[in-house]
Amino acid sequence: MRFISNTIFVILLAAMLALGWGFWKHHQDEQDEFAQARQAVELIQHEVNRRMAGEEGPLNEFGYPPTIDPEWFDEMVPANPLLDHDRPWMELANTSDLQRGDPRDPVVMKSTQPEFWYNPRRGIVRARVSQMVSDRKTLEVYNYINHAELDNLFSGTASSNIENNDDGQDP
Repeated sequence: MRFISNTIFVILLAAMLALGWGFWKHHQDEQDEFAQARQAVELIQHEVNRRMAGEEGPLNEFGYPPTIDPEWFDEMVPANPLLDHDRPWMELANTSDLQRGDPRDPVVMKSTQPEFWYNPRRGIVRARVSQMVSDRKTLEVYNYINHAELDNLFSGTASSNIENNDDGQDP
């Protein structure tokens, strides 16, 4: 009888350890994806800033590149690991959104929404995110990867630039 109870205890302990490791591994993988998305935004933003400062290529009347060309990055075009890549890469802000610091639709709902958004009037790059377990988590991830301070995902209120929120805190 003691052997059976000890065996059951060992099996339950092993199962709990495996489950705990699985949760930890999932969390680590998720954090790695967030960091990769943040790096992709930073890389694209750096290239926009570099071209603006060096006046490489055409600049618009606001002093920013009018568009972002994937060829700027050779074979290593930055990708958003939070989204599938069977979608457009970059969206330019339309005329009515040129005052915005963030896209009206920061959370992807359709496969036609691009991975990234660029406002050529303000020189701001943003990565879209997929819906997370909650709106709060989605907002935290969006703000983290974009160095943003968006107050609400669905109101379209933006109060950020790329330099604003770089406290290094993970969501």
